[in-house]
Amino acid sequence: LKGRKDLVMGGNEGRGVREWEGRRWIRREGGMCYFHWDLWLNMMGMMRDNGIYYYWNVGCRYVYDKGGVKYI
Repeated sequence: LKGRKDLVMGGNEGRGVREWEGRRWIRREGGMCYFHWDLWLNMMGMMRDNGIYYYWNVGCRYVYDKGGVKYI
């Protein structure tokens, strides 16, 4: 949705998730994500039938790879 050198905001639906221990699953609901280069965290919002659920991930800075954003 928005991208610049220090900020990425995006949305997706039905994306694959790989957990740190290797477990994989598909997030079925739509989601919004916010990444900021200066902050070692990112915010996710999952849109479900009964509301929006937010959570923060603490991790490494994001990187662009093959037209997408990768993060840990």
